[in-house]
Amino acid sequence: MWSADVATAAPAGIAEHLPMTQEAPFAAGFSGRLNKIGDTCYAFWVGASFYLLGQPGLYAHSLLRNYLLELTQHQVMGGFTKFPGDKYADLYHSYLGLAALSLASTAEERESDGIKELDPGMCVSTDVRGRLENVWKGFDEKA
Repeated sequence: MWSADVATAAPAGIAEHLPMTQEAPFAAGFSGRLNKIGDTCYAFWVGASFYLLGQPGLYAHSLLRNYLLELTQHQVMGGFTKFPGDKYADLYHSYLGLAALSLASTAEERESDGIKELDPGMCVSTDVRGRLENVWKGFDEKA
C-alpha cells in the first residue's frame, strides 16, 4: 500500500520497513503486525488511524478497495471474511469491512456501492453521528 513517494516522506526509521516493488500490486490490505497476512478489520483500524492523524492520503485507497471487494468480500454469502480465501464471512469483519470501504472510497464510489460516508473516530456513518449530537445536546439540556 506504500509508494516510493510515501516512503521518502515517512519518519526516520520507518521507510526501510515499507515494502517497495517495481510492479504495481492489484490489491493490498493491512495487517496488525509484521509478517502477518492482511486482515479485513485492520483495513479499518489502520485506515481510520490515518484519517484521525490527518493523513488519509498515506495509503492507496484504490488498492484497499480492491483488497476488500475482490479478496475478502464473500461472493456467495455476502459480507466480508477475515482473510482472503476464508470460508465464511462474519459480522465483525463485515461491519469493519464496510467501514473501511467507506473510508477508502470517493463520494461517487460510495454512492455506487450504496454505502454512507463514515466518521472514522466513531466508526458510524456521518448521518448517525449527527443524530447522536442531537441526543447528547438533549442530555446536556436536562442536566
